[in-house]
Amino acid sequence: SLRFIRCLFPEVGRMPLGVGKLEALPSPLAVASRTTLRSVRLRRLLALVLAAAWAYDYLRNVRRVRLIFGRGRSRARPSPAEASAQARLASIVARCPALSSVYWPTWYAPGALAQFVLVGLKEFRARVFQRSPYIREVCRLRDGGQVALDWVLPDPACADQKLPVCVLLHGAFQDSTSVTMSDLALDLAERGLPAVVMNRRGYGGIDPGDAELRLSMFGFDEDLDDVLQLVAQRQP
Repeated sequence: SLRFIRCLFPEVGRMPLGVGKLEALPSPLAVASRTTLRSVRLRRLLALVLAAAWAYDYLRNVRRVRLIFGRGRSRARPSPAEASAQARLASIVARCPALSSVYWPTWYAPGALAQFVLVGLKEFRARVFQRSPYIREVCRLRDGGQVALDWVLPDPACADQKLPVCVLLHGAFQDSTSVTMSDLALDLAERGLPAVVMNRRGYGGIDPGDAELRLSMFGFDEDLDDVLQLVAQRQP
């Protein structure tokens, strides 16, 4: 009878008496299948949202490289020296297509925060697990000071005498031990180009010499001139 069925299946108790046809109750397997399907749909939706957020953040960092050329100390007609420097800079930029192309960041580190974390991990790897690849040379400056030059030379088997020497200048609060310098120097040497990192005054753990103490966060132009002359003598 209907009352006996209600005792066995309490869900039927909500049906009014006199109902001539009973609806089939969902089996546990059908309920589990519906729950699993709903969970899969939610996971797919979450993955789609995360992929869209990553794509937006990545494309937001894609931009064309902008170069700003200085006009010297005055806005008037540049002096012959300034005009020559500007023409030389324009010639260098014209030979480097990457300086006017579109910048596409690394896909797994598109933003500044992710790149900062990545550089930190590379710094830990370089300082703990990597030996120094440099051959050090001390350069005597015109005023009696001295700076350290750290060389990374290519394998003689793949070295090309026609390739130029790459002089690398480190950033603020860095020196040649920074992973950005050592990795770049090693990569250049693997391609057959001699590379040398110029440690500015007070950097690289070297005595500044007999000259009057002069320190600058971004170095002095005359120091770079002396280093370039020495590099030209070592690698003509």
